[in-house]
Amino acid sequence: MATIEIRDVPDDLYELLCASAKDQGQTLQQYLLELLTDIAARAVRDADGREPGRGER
Repeated sequence: MATIEIRDVPDDLYELLCASAKDQGQTLQQYLLELLTDIAARAVRDADGREPGRGER
């Protein structure tokens, strides 16, 4: 698997992400991977002709 590194993350954002991960019972790595997976899936759906930001009905 590939590795992604993000530098210069503001402390308040880092703390928010850590707290969100903990609330979900996940590590920060698991939480961020889930977020990135969801974002990528939405991008693919949007590229397939749906209007961006529109949920499925």
